[in-house]
Amino acid sequence: MYIEQLQSIGLTQNQSSIYGTLLERGALSASKIQRRVSIDRSLVYVVLNELISLQLVVRDDTQKVALFRAASPASLLELVQKKESASEIAKNAYDSVFHQLQQSFEIQNGQPGVRFYAGASGLQAFYEKLNKDRPKEIYLVRSTHVEQRADMNAVVIKQIEKQIQLSIKVNVITPTLDSIRERMPTDPVGLIERRIIDRSVFETGSQIVIYNNIVAHTTYRNPTVTTVIEHEDIAGTLMAMFSIIWKKTAIETKEHIKKYTS
Repeated sequence: MYIEQLQSIGLTQNQSSIYGTLLERGALSASKIQRRVSIDRSLVYVVLNELISLQLVVRDDTQKVALFRAASPASLLELVQKKESASEIAKNAYDSVFHQLQQSFEIQNGQPGVRFYAGASGLQAFYEKLNKDRPKEIYLVRSTHVEQRADMNAVVIKQIEKQIQLSIKVNVITPTLDSIRERMPTDPVGLIERRIIDRSVFETGSQIVIYNNIVAHTTYRNPTVTTVIEHEDIAGTLMAMFSIIWKKTAIETKEHIKKYTS
């Protein structure tokens, strides 16, 4: 009597039993429905009202005893559509929260939390997380390929403005690039301190950002991806390497600044 199929569409077992009975037997009173489907009489009226609200049952009060008849099964399509919509909402909710849930699980189990973001929009998504975390300082290794990607460069410029607004200090290790000459005068205003290394010995294919327990690598070649790792030991190791380079390149940086400002 189509019970399983009706349940798969979205009706409960009791709703399926009553609706299927009315489809096969025609108009029935509540008492006759109760005898055929073996449901408590008080519950029969509850289920009938549910089916009426779903536009699957019509009540006829023209007789001494109210009769109930099945409405067109076409109304079941709305249930199917609602189920599809609910499934899409559930999928979107899953997609939006999975990485955070997985990250929390992995961190609690001593595993690194890893997330991947694609393209310029992916880099923007990471920056939104960074801005939300609002660290006092970040440590950045600049990519030599950033100026070759206008879309990515636009995201970076916008982020620099946001970091100034949030008073986030930025420590940057950068290879020699043409844009340094233009940016150096704004460094103090932008809360930026640099270490500059000759590009011939420091070619950097990806940008690296370190803060708190987070390390983010962003590639600028196609396909572009930002890989975010959250783990204390991994961030600590990268930070130790950053600190060594920072200290060892102070003198070299002064020489490059003289060249750029002369």
